[in-house]
Parts: sequence; C-alpha cells; structure tokens
Amino acid sequence: MPDAVDVLVQDHREVEELFSRYERAANADERGKIVHAVIHELAVHGEIEELLFYPRVRTSLPDGDALADEAVDEHLEIKKALNDLDKMTARDDGFEPRMRELMAEVRHHVEEEENDMFPRIRDAIDREPLEQLGNSLQAVKKFVPTRPHPGAPTGPAGKLATAPPVALVDRVRDTVRSWRDDYM
Repeated sequence: MPDAVDVLVQDHREVEELFSRYERAANADERGKIVHAVIHELAVHGEIEELLFYPRVRTSLPDGDALADEAVDEHLEIKKALNDLDKMTARDDGFEPRMRELMAEVRHHVEEEENDMFPRIRDAIDREPLEQLGNSLQAVKKFVPTRPHPGAPTGPAGKLATAPPVALVDRVRDTVRSWRDDYM
C-alpha cells in the first residue's frame, strides 16, 4: 500500500513527465494543452501538501515548522507562475520564459522534498500512519481546487473553509476549457 511519500513522489513523476512532453511538443497548441495539465496537477498537488502533509511535517520533525514554511513559500512562487501561465496562451511572448522559470522552481522544490524532507518524514512516522496519510492525500484530491490561487489561505483551517467552493468553480472552468480545447 502506498504511503504519503509514495503518493507525493508519484505526483512529482507525473509532473516531470508533463514537463518532458512540453519540451518535446511540436507546436504552441500542443504546449498549451500540456500546460493546462501541468497547472491542474501542480495546483492539486500543492493543495494536498498544504492541507494534510505539511501539518504532519510541522508536528513530526524538530525543524518541521521551518521546513514547512519554506515549502509553503516555494508553493506561493509556483502558484504565481501557474497563475501567470493560466492567463496566457502558448503564443504569448512571455509564455515560454515563464514556463521555463516554473519548471526550474518545481524541479528545485522536488529535489529538496525528495532528498531531505521525505526521507526524514519516513524515519519520523510509523508505516501505518504514513499509509493512512497517503490514503487521505489520494482521497482529498477530488475535493481541492484545480487552479492556482496565490491569494488563498495556506493553512489547513483556511483551506478547509475555502477549498470546496473554489474547487467547484475550478472544475466548471476545467470542463469549459476541456470542451474548448476539444471542439474549437
């Protein structure tokens, strides 16, 4: 059974695969569709980390507050980049440089988590609770926003209050975007 770290690492791999597809994409239309998927995946991933995973980091590691604060700060920069990209088309002049910045930010963040935070959290939390957290991370993915919201609360209490209505609006927007991408 996958634990919380397995779930988050799998998300990282999926995003890296999208980055690779982006780098190989033949044209702006294809790149734009891939970026829509990147936005969705990173928005959901960031939400579940901030809602469930980072609070456990805070309580499970001696320097957990500092680690989680740094990760949340990095998430804010990633959300800003995602928000910028969400407002652009792949043909816009600033699109490509902003996407390159995003990829660098995400790769740096992933490296820090996978090389420092994740091994330490595996050492600090027993297998069963870590598996339960993994189940919770998977389950909550269905109920969190799918778009970047840099101004939204980052703490669990604020997220619990705002995530459901924001997620509903995001999912409607995603449906419209998907329809537009498929038929226009």
